[in-house]
Amino acid sequence: MDEKDVRRRFDALIAGSEMTDLRTIADAMSVLGADVDAPRPVLRRPPLDGIRVFRIWVELDGAEPAIWRRLDVRSDATLADLHEVLQAAYGWADAHLHRFALGGGPWDATSELFLCPFDIDEGEDDGTAASDVRLDETLQQPGDVLRYAYDYGDGWELILRLEDVASAGPGAPLALCVDGGRAAPPEDSRGLDEDELFALRGDPDAFDVDEVNAALRSPLLALRDAGVSERLIDLVSRARGTVIEDDLAAHALGAVGAVSLGDAERDAGLAAIRWFLDRASGDGIRLTQAGYLPPADVAEAAVAVPAMNEWFGGQRREADAAPLREFRKMLRTVGLLRVYRGRVLLTRTGAAAQRSNDALWESLARRVRGVIDGEFVAFEGREGEIQADFSRDATTLLLLAAAEVGESGRMPFDRVARWLSALGWSTGEGRPIVGWQLYGEPIVTLLENMVDPAGDVGGLHRIGPVGQAFARAVLGADAGFVGGAGVT
Repeated sequence: MDEKDVRRRFDALIAGSEMTDLRTIADAMSVLGADVDAPRPVLRRPPLDGIRVFRIWVELDGAEPAIWRRLDVRSDATLADLHEVLQAAYGWADAHLHRFALGGGPWDATSELFLCPFDIDEGEDDGTAASDVRLDETLQQPGDVLRYAYDYGDGWELILRLEDVASAGPGAPLALCVDGGRAAPPEDSRGLDEDELFALRGDPDAFDVDEVNAALRSPLLALRDAGVSERLIDLVSRARGTVIEDDLAAHALGAVGAVSLGDAERDAGLAAIRWFLDRASGDGIRLTQAGYLPPADVAEAAVAVPAMNEWFGGQRREADAAPLREFRKMLRTVGLLRVYRGRVLLTRTGAAAQRSNDALWESLARRVRGVIDGEFVAFEGREGEIQADFSRDATTLLLLAAAEVGESGRMPFDRVARWLSALGWSTGEGRPIVGWQLYGEPIVTLLENMVDPAGDVGGLHRIGPVGQAFARAVLGADAGFVGGAGVT
């Protein structure tokens, strides 16, 4: 349709219209234009210096009398944290989609949106992931307003208004409920007036601040407060209502915190990777015509790679040395090595990691964290390409298991398989995941070889203190990635 056709149809539409009608059409076109053409505003501000405690008045839009809560929330909480706080404050079960809006309502074209993971993945609205935004980037001065939508079908909307800003004392909790009024409507309901709430709740005025604060001490909020990986938090959230709910949450909480580890022990645990980085520098390693390491290099590498200590097969041909072959493949997967014109060479990342063990540790941690957070392409398993989401979930849960192995070092593959099955994963035949199917995951190859090759390896698929420290570094806060991540 050309410009003349558009003008002809428009003239036909407005023919005989009164001035009031034309004004209505103009207003509608203005709204449509803002909705379709205008970019969303950027209203987010730089975070405040230092940590504050925000006192926030929250009320359910449209409720009369008000259904309200007064919350103290730390300014460094993310909006993903705040979502969990609001769920606890209103007794909801996080069973539906949600979003935050700044500068207007959650569905206004003139609002800046902060979205839940599903909305980010679908890409239907322009917005930022709520997990990437701090509370004090949206609220800063008393009177500032933030809006929150939950359950797009039932259409619950909360209005959050900043009342006061105070300094945060040592150990200030992520969130605390100070006061509140009236029972919130339960999940999958639309009732707001007195009669509807009475039918749904029995007592529309029921509110217990102690119950809310007990809910605010949930494992999910504790994990968020500890700054663990968003992927792990997502898995703990998905496990709610399943048979693994308590078990997974307990192990996730148990994995918080660094492992005490000296530099010498860490460096010994990186020796196998270091051997390949040093050997592949410069002109690299020339492969055989079949694409394998030459026998002399296989003999040296077999001494350097701890998993080969438990191997009863060949030690001279890489084709016969499965643990060594998988280790070299893993180093390519994590972006340290590449093969070019028949030679094993360092990547740019590998060359940077070769400079020091601090750089190597940081590079590995960032790469694996990027895999579980979806920043990098998912790992491939020994059986071929594995579905990306499964690979991320499996890698995250194997890291969690490694972070909690304790002195025995034995990887609990059956436990991880049970977690994955409860989260909905199955084999191609629809059967539950079993432990041995996880043996070939690249993260296992990495972790089990993070031990001193000259020391007591302790057996196949055992994780030493270095692997445990690395797993905790990957699952922990981003600050742990700066030189010697997770090592204290």
